[in-house]
Amino acid sequence: MKIDGSKTMTTRNWQQSMKIIKIILLCFYGVQALLIVPMFLRGIYRHEQSLWVWEEFFYELTRQGLGNAILTVYLYVIFYLFPFFGTFFLLRLILIKLNRYVPNSIILFISTWGMATFIFFLPSCCEFIRNIPNLWNGFIFWCISTFLVVLIFWRFLKENNN
Repeated sequence: MKIDGSKTMTTRNWQQSMKIIKIILLCFYGVQALLIVPMFLRGIYRHEQSLWVWEEFFYELTRQGLGNAILTVYLYVIFYLFPFFGTFFLLRLILIKLNRYVPNSIILFISTWGMATFIFFLPSCCEFIRNIPNLWNGFIFWCISTFLVVLIFWRFLKENNN
């Protein structure tokens, strides 16, 4: 079998095109997620909408029709996948910065766990934040606890790197 330069060049162009398309799709998803996730979190926090897509689907189906119900499902898919992609890309960036190799299956498992944790614990987290007497105190508490978790995780990664 003869391999000529034009075929190799075509394969390279195809790979570059696919890489560009992947980047464009991820940017498109990111812009949508930056608009949808805060809107949904606010609605779920205020009990204006449900966390579960099937409840909102039937609500929109009876209220507006099938087109709006399908759009609602699409928006919920973006909302549900945000913790998955966020965890996936955050882990990839950390591992690339530390110059470490971890199999993709482990990263996918951790990302799926992050998504499931977000979906199943979001109602109780919203209730916890609602029951804090002052919102700013809760926000400050959340910032401090998040900073401490990130600090512990970063120290763990540095110790394992050495």
